[in-house]
Amino acid sequence: MSPAPSLMTVDDYFTKTPETVTPMELIYGAVRVADSPTPRHQSAVLQLLRALDAHITARDLGRM
Repeated sequence: MSPAPSLMTVDDYFTKTPETVTPMELIYGAVRVADSPTPRHQSAVLQLLRALDAHITARDLGRM
């Protein structure tokens, strides 16, 4: 059995990871490239935003 990979700390992430335009994130000590949202996901988020905005506007609850 191979040993578990070492986990990266936040300090390691900021000092050892090169700057890039590729979205990356540190999750539980592992760095991963964040995938772009799919058109289906973006459409679902837009529909949710419209529904929430309509609800808030109709009841004069504030702004989004």
